[in-house]
Amino acid sequence: MNGMNILNYWTINFLYNFVISLITNAIFFLFGYFYLDMTFFHRTSFLLIGIVLFGWILAQIGMSMLLQVFISASRAANIIGYLVSIWTSLIGSTLSVALFQFPNELPLSFSLWPTFSFNRLFYLMFSYCSMDQCLSTFDSITP
Repeated sequence: MNGMNILNYWTINFLYNFVISLITNAIFFLFGYFYLDMTFFHRTSFLLIGIVLFGWILAQIGMSMLLQVFISASRAANIIGYLVSIWTSLIGSTLSVALFQFPNELPLSFSLWPTFSFNRLFYLMFSYCSMDQCLSTFDSITP
């Protein structure tokens, strides 16, 4: 923390991660929309994708801040962070595609981990688009 007061440290940490995540998600969206020219990005509500990605940014920052409390060595934090990120993404994708295929619901216990919820949201949005029913408005989302 190099002598920073605790509030300044966490504020700067949050803002830095938030800006980096916004840039990364903007590149993700623009690449899919313009370069790949995917129907998903053209026909799915921009507001819906924006809300999902914004929620994902906040969840990632929250998870990183939580892990920072328990891990003090930067090398260990780097390795553990990548392992948690990669493995939970793979497990979340596998759960959605292999065990709880659309229209089955993901159990609440799995939905509590942000990576599983994020993977599930994109799986469902892609599933709707594959049936030519992209979620173009919030009214098209059924409970």
